[in-house]
Amino acid sequence: VKALAVGTYVAEDQRPVEIPRPFEMVVASYLEDRDRRGKRADSYKRLASWSEAFKGRDVVTITVDDVERQLATWAKERGWSGRTYNNALAQVSGVFSYCYRKRWIAVHPVRGRVERMPAAAKRKTEWRRYHVAALLDAAPGDWLRNIILGACFTGLRRSAFLGLLVGTWSETATAHSGSTSAGTRTAIRSASGRDEGEMRKMT
Repeated sequence: VKALAVGTYVAEDQRPVEIPRPFEMVVASYLEDRDRRGKRADSYKRLASWSEAFKGRDVVTITVDDVERQLATWAKERGWSGRTYNNALAQVSGVFSYCYRKRWIAVHPVRGRVERMPAAAKRKTEWRRYHVAALLDAAPGDWLRNIILGACFTGLRRSAFLGLLVGTWSETATAHSGSTSAGTRTAIRSASGRDEGEMRKMT
């Protein structure tokens, strides 16, 4: 004879609602999958906002109207460009594609249903040596010439370049090796202390 289970009965309408696949958990699973496939985590930064927007929602209940409404709200509140709008759409669409592949949803709510925003074409400027020379000639001082040279030849992105600190070569060498020898060159380094290279020899 099997033993009877003992417990307190809770009426069905009083039981806590169980969400099979909360959206935020689905996003976490998707990001783990991306990481296993060698994808960069910083390519999916906007998924944090999507997780918060649909937190507690079962992924199967999210509709195309929900996605479009949220995109429109962010675009208005945050002043998004068409490119940013499309990037946010692409990231959440990737989550739903993952769910569809896993058969967690029967219908992809976004693919082919949400209209992309027109994005301005990205203009490419090809810099020549005479362009740089003209800028250096017009610069009022060495400090600006160093900035121009650094921007043109380090290959750093604007955000990384603007976060650089400027110090003498002797300061950088002392910080890393304890050397106190004098230097006559200017070195650039990031705010975290990592050397980014040498800008130019000082005369």
